[in-house]
Amino acid sequence: MEENAQRARAGRRIRVITHSLTAGLNLMNGFTTSSRELKSALFFLGGINVLAAIHYAFTETEEEKFLLRVAGNSVDFILVPTSQPVFALKVTF
Repeated sequence: MEENAQRARAGRRIRVITHSLTAGLNLMNGFTTSSRELKSALFFLGGINVLAAIHYAFTETEEEKFLLRVAGNSVDFILVPTSQPVFALKVTF
């Protein structure tokens, strides 16, 4: 399960980088072109790619949410004092 979450996170990072670079190229080409119609189309595409990059940067996949939920509800060690040596208990919800 952790491996799936890591793969999902890596895929999400790749999407963020891809959309960011595409947005940068579209906006740069929009600023440098002389054609009015092409300029508006490139700005539109650049804006869409910026929105997609922001979406992927802040939205977690179901695998990541599950992993964070499981990791957040686990208690690593509970110390139980006794006259014997101290025992450690791992509890996961």
